[in-house]
Amino acid sequence: MLPSGRRAKLGSVWAVRETRAKSILTPVSGFLKQAGFTHSLTPARNCTYGCTYCYVPTMGIYGGLLPEDAKKWGQFTTFKTNAPELVS
Repeated sequence: MLPSGRRAKLGSVWAVRETRAKSILTPVSGFLKQAGFTHSLTPARNCTYGCTYCYVPTMGIYGGLLPEDAKKWGQFTTFKTNAPELVS
């Protein structure tokens, strides 16, 4: 279900966006840190699934979600086009 309460239909159209990022490596905390990891790799942001049980849209801007991302959650994904440069 999309944030508006509408259900996405099979074959729904969603957008792929591109952006240049400052980083794709994010320091981890919590369980991941306890498991021995130091960073997570994030070459894209957002999601095209829009699952009703997903916690991310509920985090809002306090969890790092951009306002424009929250409004259209599940309708697009944004790839970080300079990802290869950032890990080299």
